Amino acid sequence: MDTIKHMGVVPMTKPLYLLIGRSASGKTTIANILEEKYGYKSVSSYTTRPPRYNGEVGHIFVDETTFDQLGELAGFVKYNGYRYGTTMQQVDDADIYVIDPVGVEYLLDKYVDRPICIIYFDASIPTRIHRMIDRGDSDNAIIRRLLQDEEYDWQSKLESMVWKQVNLENKCVEVFRVDANKRQADVLEQVLYYIRKFNGDDYE
Repeated sequence: MDTIKHMGVVPMTKPLYLLIGRSASGKTTIANILEEKYGYKSVSSYTTRPPRYNGEVGHIFVDETTFDQLGELAGFVKYNGYRYGTTMQQVDDADIYVIDPVGVEYLLDKYVDRPICIIYFDASIPTRIHRMIDRGDSDNAIIRRLLQDEEYDWQSKLESMVWKQVNLENKCVEVFRVDANKRQADVLEQVLYYIRKFNGDDYE
């Protein structure tokens, strides 16, 4: 476990935890465990994308007209031709938000009410390919997601965004890295450690 960068102060109000990582890095699985086992409430973002399979969780699937009627958004991103967004009220009510770097940048600029802990899931390409195969993704879908995810250096982008928010906007934002190549239980242990750390438990 290691910290990409330690910035901000120990939070005094309820933090928002952003789980971020490339496709099949395991972020959504961990978010579901945090919600089901530990009582954290996760954001279910609205999207115009159709479900990948029956019963897919993590999103509220709507048409373009409904999406246009959501009003002011705390988070928004357009990915692969589809729109994803969350309302201010959804974020206010949640503890966990699975999001990508573009969405993080939008959120940090729009949403200022709480301390924000970013947990970055760093997984290798072979690990992610195996996971996408296991979940039934097609070869074309795997290639497309890998190419989209490698468009820029995620770690550098996160560091730059956090530096701006802390040093120029005076916000409480911190980013941690977890080794998402490990077993699910080990990844969960890392995430829980950083959640406790951000909350000031055994804070260095």
